[in-house]
Amino acid sequence: MQTDGEINSEFLKQKNNVTKPDTASNTGEAKQELRTDGQSLFSRYCEPCFRGNKESITFSWCSDCEETLCSACDEAHRISKASMSHTAIAVDKMSSITPITVSSYVLCEAHPEINMEFYCSEHSLLCCRACIPTIHRFCSIVSIEDVSKTAKQSALFEKLSIDVKELFDATACLKDRRSNNLEEIIQQELTITSKIKQLKAVFDKHFEKLESKLENEIKQLKQKVVSEVTQNENAIDKLYISLKKHKADFQFVTDHGSNKQAFMLANILKPEIEKKESELNELIALERKIGVEFETNVDNVYLENAIKSLGTIKISETSIEYKNIRPSIAQSMKSKEEKLA
Repeated sequence: MQTDGEINSEFLKQKNNVTKPDTASNTGEAKQELRTDGQSLFSRYCEPCFRGNKESITFSWCSDCEETLCSACDEAHRISKASMSHTAIAVDKMSSITPITVSSYVLCEAHPEINMEFYCSEHSLLCCRACIPTIHRFCSIVSIEDVSKTAKQSALFEKLSIDVKELFDATACLKDRRSNNLEEIIQQELTITSKIKQLKAVFDKHFEKLESKLENEIKQLKQKVVSEVTQNENAIDKLYISLKKHKADFQFVTDHGSNKQAFMLANILKPEIEKKESELNELIALERKIGVEFETNVDNVYLENAIKSLGTIKISETSIEYKNIRPSIAQSMKSKEEKLA
């Protein structure tokens, strides 16, 4: 029996020896992507009829075939021995839902021209028929069709679905805190400016010179703190968008997908979710609440004397208490990366 290290080594070897083909031109099995721009989620016409040079209005969507069906094809689909176990949903019940496809998931990374149809229970990996005599020749292999029958009720799918939601929610909270911090800085600037204006009533010309100095200092420090608050904004937005997509995928499969889709989605996205979790923990660890404050020791008695300064503007920084999102999983991800290296 091969060790995990040997499996990974053989997998990389197989992958490097294959040039990924253009599936649309070389395999003839490429799927037309569904539009998800908010205009139309589905093809207007039945895809099987369209291939037969007929135009029939779309009635349902088959999650397994990943194509639209008219009412006639839908009925035939449900009674055909080859497709009677498929999951077909009426499109009028999915008008506000963006369907996902697993077309981008099914091709084997080591053999990009072959679909993954098997599962190695010893290494918890999806594989294609070409992997069996090479990478998994000593392993126990089962058909995905057989092992995925209850995938949507599996602990792995349920856990990853929850993980994606929690990571998405945590990222959304991180974005909100950054946005609120920026708003607080703006309010702090207004408050400080107001205090400076109040002192200005006590004296005129001398104050104008000191005021100008402080206002310039405010602008410089504001620019600095805003820059520090927004320095990780691109990374947060990218993580937020990615997790939003994964969350939508899991929600769709939970509500309308097949068990096969659930099984494949869970197994393929598991390392991606762990990686996103690690990225989120790193961003949270870098998070600081930054602001500006105004301090002064000026009063009526002091103002009667010669004044050289009205006060100082400084950056206030407060650490945010946080907890890593399941640090054990992040550590597991790190161990896997070290093992592959």
